[in-house]
Amino acid sequence: MARTRSLGIRARTAEMIANDVYHVQEILEEWENEEGGTEYLVWWMGYSARDATWEPAENISAPDIARWRRHQDE
Repeated sequence: MARTRSLGIRARTAEMIANDVYHVQEILEEWENEEGGTEYLVWWMGYSARDATWEPAENISAPDIARWRRHQDE
C-alpha cells in the first residue's frame, strides 16, 4: 500500500497542535519511516477516516499504541 499523507478537512498547524488535544478514534496502520522511526496512520475522533494522518509515535499516547499492539496480536 502506498503511503500518503492526508491533510484532511482541517490542515493541522503547529499552533493548533500546541493548543488543542486530538483524541485517537483508531490507529489504522503502522510503518517505519526512512529515519527508522515508527509512524501511525491515525483516525481522529470526530473526523472522517478519510481525514486520517500519519503521525510519529511521539504524537500518540502510550495507551493508544498499546491498544493498537493488542489489536495486531488478535
